[in-house]
Amino acid sequence: MTVSKLEKNLKNLFEQYRIVFWYDGEQEFSDEFKALNLDSIEKVTCNGNPFYVKHLVSNEQSEQKFLLYFPHEQPKDQDNWLLDLQLAHKVYHSDPAGLVLQELGLPFELKPLVDNHKKFFDSKARNEKFLELYNPKDSYDQCLNKMLSVTFNTIEVDLQGQLLQFITQKANGKEDQIENELERFELRQFFWDKVAERYDYAVSEPSLYDFLLTIFKEHFPITRTGTNHHEAKILLSRWKQTKGIDESFKHLSKQVQEDLDIDQLVSGKPIDELVSDDLFERTDREILSSIVSLLLDEDISDERVQNICRIRSNKFWYSTFKPFYEAVEYASLLIHSIRDFDTNEIFFNSLEDGAKRYSESLYQVDFYYRKFVFNYRLSKQSSILKALADKIERMYSNDWLLNINQKWQHQVDTLETWPSTGRTAQADFYNQYVKPFVDKQQRVIVVISDALRYEAGRELFQKMISDHRFVEDDFSYMISSLPSYTQLGMASLLPYSKLEIKEGGDTVESDGNSTVGQQAREKILKQIPDIESAAISAEAYMEMHSKKEGRDFTKAHDLIYIYHNIIDKTGDDRDSEQRVFEAVEEELEYLINLLVRINTIMAHTNVLVTSDHGFLYQNEELHESDFAVSEVDGKVWKSNRRFVLGKGLKGNDSFTHFKGGQLGLQEDLDVLIPKSINRLRVRGAGSRFVHGGASIQEVLIPVMKVGYKAGRQAQLVEIDIIKKSDRISSNLLPVSFIQTEPVSDKVLPRTLKAAIYTEEGTKLSDEFKFTFDFESGSQRNREEKYTFHLSSAASEHYGEWIVLRLEEEIKGSSQWKKYKEFRYQLVASQPNDFDL
Repeated sequence: MTVSKLEKNLKNLFEQYRIVFWYDGEQEFSDEFKALNLDSIEKVTCNGNPFYVKHLVSNEQSEQKFLLYFPHEQPKDQDNWLLDLQLAHKVYHSDPAGLVLQELGLPFELKPLVDNHKKFFDSKARNEKFLELYNPKDSYDQCLNKMLSVTFNTIEVDLQGQLLQFITQKANGKEDQIENELERFELRQFFWDKVAERYDYAVSEPSLYDFLLTIFKEHFPITRTGTNHHEAKILLSRWKQTKGIDESFKHLSKQVQEDLDIDQLVSGKPIDELVSDDLFERTDREILSSIVSLLLDEDISDERVQNICRIRSNKFWYSTFKPFYEAVEYASLLIHSIRDFDTNEIFFNSLEDGAKRYSESLYQVDFYYRKFVFNYRLSKQSSILKALADKIERMYSNDWLLNINQKWQHQVDTLETWPSTGRTAQADFYNQYVKPFVDKQQRVIVVISDALRYEAGRELFQKMISDHRFVEDDFSYMISSLPSYTQLGMASLLPYSKLEIKEGGDTVESDGNSTVGQQAREKILKQIPDIESAAISAEAYMEMHSKKEGRDFTKAHDLIYIYHNIIDKTGDDRDSEQRVFEAVEEELEYLINLLVRINTIMAHTNVLVTSDHGFLYQNEELHESDFAVSEVDGKVWKSNRRFVLGKGLKGNDSFTHFKGGQLGLQEDLDVLIPKSINRLRVRGAGSRFVHGGASIQEVLIPVMKVGYKAGRQAQLVEIDIIKKSDRISSNLLPVSFIQTEPVSDKVLPRTLKAAIYTEEGTKLSDEFKFTFDFESGSQRNREEKYTFHLSSAASEHYGEWIVLRLEEEIKGSSQWKKYKEFRYQLVASQPNDFDL
């Protein structure tokens, strides 16, 4: 070190101290001492004359600053006659370690630490980070722990956090950098000793990947030897559940999966041996394949399928396989529903009886089919599900769709007139649903979603209850006008005295006025006396630039018809018809947002939601037998996949023939409807998505009233625990979570995560996450058990009160808030009860 550097260091010390002691056991700096030029500071060489020195600096020159140079090692305290002065002032260390200690303001007792880890302390940045963590009360090992945290670049001084950072760096290809730094800073042995102590991982040549292989094997059901170390379980739990590092788990889990040959280990294993695994994505593939095989043979109950899927829904890889699991859930529901309903035993006493029974329960099969196909497509039509998809198509088309509509067709064939009056007739919609509000001078908005069939409307109703909790319990069905196509359905929802189909085509006139398009319909609405009416597209309503603009528009009108078209637009295009179920999902979300927007703009407005018609959809290519032989005589105005319009029409036995007067249209009109679900061949048109016919899926449509009443809110289900004691005396805490009542339309599922914490908020256990959505009436069947594993850190809180904290997600965010807490006291009958 240069003299100038020494002078600078010493002058800095003399700004705080009057006397500075300098021990130079090797006399390396004797020449530098002599060469020092320190203004106003007296240099004294002290060699065997402690009493003189003490008298000099304390009595003779008590105000003078002194640099006391000792050409020997610092004596032990009991032999140091100047110890009182030394403790009151400052010792200067000129060796490298001493200089570091002085620069950082650390005590001399840490000199061995600096000597043993010189390369760690040769960086200003590392030194600054170390000082941020350092506490004067830290032991040698605690300092080493903090040096590890600096090396791993973690804020917390915690081995678990250090390991997770190490793991993340490995996933990012930076493992060697960390390994090199541990070696260079001489921290490697200390680190792996700590890992061995905490995780019982003691090998001669430790490495991060070998450690990961070990803990994965210990926690995989097939390779588990019984060790299943608590700390490792908590490490894995935190790794999977911490945003930002969970991607590294995906990456490394797949690598471990390959190296441990998990494919071979899980192949053919029973579901019960695999269902608890939360490590490998290959496990989910095997479970799904097993469920599919069992469903193909119809050798598994729906209750078991739903239970397996519920268990898997709380596992790490569920998000990757969610559409797969939802597909098998809905496939199971569909298969068992079709078998339970047994269409051979279903008989309708009348059209109204059929509509009522379909609206109460039978609609579920079409709902399950839509959800299966939607999720199957989300899975990219995975080969895992292909055989199941083929079975579902056969069952849905042959055992359900064809059979149920043949039973429905029997009632259609007996009709003298198609329903045109009453609350279940679309043709009477305005009189039954809209006019009562108009007569009372109450504002009403009618939302019309093109091709929103009954089962989709039912889901919309459930979504409104679940997601926004302001829907009034007023949901029903209507039977659409026939033929069930857009022009007639839209006209039927307007006020009118007489509807006619214009000769030569399929356009509809209302009392001589065109009903084609939004402007024509608005013109008809504006003919209603004493009120202001408007028709507008949903897009235009949603795009009003401000709440004031929307309020001004709404306030200016007593009656507003809002139109939206996603489902029909998608299904009617041959190139996009396969995406119609995706369009239904999109439409449901759009309608929810629209209804929320309406309430935001003008609260407490009466809102009705309905549709012009439903639809038939089969995901597979249709067979020749699905097409009717088109033998039609007469003057054809319009021929569609599902109906023929004209005059003097005659068809063969594959058609049902109606005169216009039977359908509430002009008497001289003839309408031919292919029976059941048969299609007509039309060049260039799609055949999977159709409407216009008389099938129950085409003609049954939803109608609901959205009331936004204050205080009408669905509640999330309450969760409690069975607490047998408030004392914890081991590293395991079994907990029984109880869902207090079944979920329903008005009692909604609740998703919680739970873990054990100190009262200050330090986590002491692994984490449990679960969605409580049990529908069973029996409390025993609404119980979910979980055993929490306490970490070794719990031993530091012996005798303290800790909490089991239940948290729920804050809607619209990734944050969680406290739901409930249960207090326990940590007690230990033996000193090592928590030494894991």
